[in-house]
Amino acid sequence: MTAAAVDVVTITRAELLAHLDTLATAGQVAPCLIWRDAGWTSDDPDEQRLAAHLCGPCPALAPCLEYGDANPRQFGVYGGQIDSQRHAPAQFTTTPKEHSS
Repeated sequence: MTAAAVDVVTITRAELLAHLDTLATAGQVAPCLIWRDAGWTSDDPDEQRLAAHLCGPCPALAPCLEYGDANPRQFGVYGGQIDSQRHAPAQFTTTPKEHSS
C-alpha cells in the first residue's frame, strides 16, 4: 500500500469514527455497534448478507462505505456491502459512439 493510500485509509477511518461519535452523542447508534456479533466480519457470505441488511437504516452508511472502499484489504461488511461486493472488479458500461456521415 502506497503512502497516499495509507493517508486515504487513515482519513476515511478518522471521518467514520468522528461521524459515529457525533451520532452517539445525538443518541443514535450504528447497527454494527448494537449487534456486534451479526456477521460484520464473518467469512460466511450468508452472515455477511444478514449484516449488510442491518446496515440499511444506518445513519453512517456513506462514510462507512467510503472507509471500506478506501481500504480494500479490510474484510467484512462496510456501508451495506458485503466483502465480495466491495472487492468485485469495476463494471464499465460503454455507449455506442455516434458516427458522423
